[in-house]
Amino acid sequence: MMTEKLVTAILYIAIGICILSAGKEVYRRMTAMKEYEELEEMIPADHVERDLCVAEKKKTDSANGLSADRRFREINPDYIGILSVPALGIRYPVVQGEDNEEYLHTTFEGKSNPSGCIFLDCGNDPRMTDDISYIYGHNMKDGTMFGSLKRLKTEKWKREDVKAYFFNDDKTLTYEFTGADVVKTYCMKDEACKGKDLVLYTCWGGDRDSRLLATFRACS
Repeated sequence: MMTEKLVTAILYIAIGICILSAGKEVYRRMTAMKEYEELEEMIPADHVERDLCVAEKKKTDSANGLSADRRFREINPDYIGILSVPALGIRYPVVQGEDNEEYLHTTFEGKSNPSGCIFLDCGNDPRMTDDISYIYGHNMKDGTMFGSLKRLKTEKWKREDVKAYFFNDDKTLTYEFTGADVVKTYCMKDEACKGKDLVLYTCWGGDRDSRLLATFRACS
């Protein structure tokens, strides 16, 4: 009898731990998403709807006279620009750390969180002048961060309908979608390209050895 009670007690404790763990995970993800919703409100909507010249991009926020660029830099000095893929609902500030580990589990505001944030490879030029620039983000189940990139593999798209933009107060770069591939991490290599490529990089399902790479080419 004591054994049955002990087993039951252990079972209830285990269930309780699982519920608490799941609740904590949901809370942390909700916290990260709330942070990014607030950050997104700082980005002028017209940035993501068309190509803009520098003069148009330097519109200031009427509340404090600062551009979104300057406001983001005040929050995080590692900020380098804004990434937008309107067709997929992607619109996030991008950072670049000293390595590729820091922002895997750190939000834009510097808080420890498994959702991390969107970041440029530490080896890339933040001016986006490399032949291939890699931007990383988590493949979130709810479709946020880079969770919507999988739609490029599961849905039919016309390439001209999917454009990516990277912009700050200094420049606006426009990229056209060229393809999405699932690759094994041990098979990855930089391919020779004829232009400036932007690669959005995220995990793929539950396969730890596979990554989804969505490639965009800079418009001339």
